[in-house]
Amino acid sequence: MAQQKSAGPKPPKNDLPYLLEAQKLIPTEIQTLSRSGSKDDTTITVSGTTSPARTPLPEPIFLFSPGQINAAQFELFRFHVTNGHREWSKNKQQNPQDEEPEEILRLTLRPVAEGVIRIEAAEMLNPGEYALIPKDQKTAFCFTVF
Repeated sequence: MAQQKSAGPKPPKNDLPYLLEAQKLIPTEIQTLSRSGSKDDTTITVSGTTSPARTPLPEPIFLFSPGQINAAQFELFRFHVTNGHREWSKNKQQNPQDEEPEEILRLTLRPVAEGVIRIEAAEMLNPGEYALIPKDQKTAFCFTVF
C-alpha cells in the first residue's frame, strides 16, 4: 500500500488558521472586527493598516484544526486600507470605476489529517490585506500577501 504524503505540521492551537510555508506554520493575526450597514450595504472594519502575518505566496495555504469554529464557515475577504484601518465594503451601488468589485473570495477545503483541514484560496491573490472571517462571527484572521 502506498504511503500518504505528510500533510504538514499540525497546528498547535485549535480555531486559529496558520499560513503554511514549506514546513513552517505562521499564525494569522487575530483581530476583532466591526460590521455596519444592512444586508445589501455592509462594511467590515479591522484596526491597523497591515498584518504581521505575511506571505509572498499568491496562493496561500492554511492549516486549521477546528474546535469551536467549523472550517466551512470561513469566508475570504480582501481589505482596502482607509484612514488607518482595513475595510471591506459591499453595497448595491458600487462605483463602476472600481477595478475589483468587493466580493467574497472563494475557498477550497479538504481534510489532510485527523483534525486538520487544508484551506486554500480558489484563485491567485494580488498583493494586499486579507482576512479569513467565519460567518456571523466578530473575529477576523488577517494576513498580508506581498
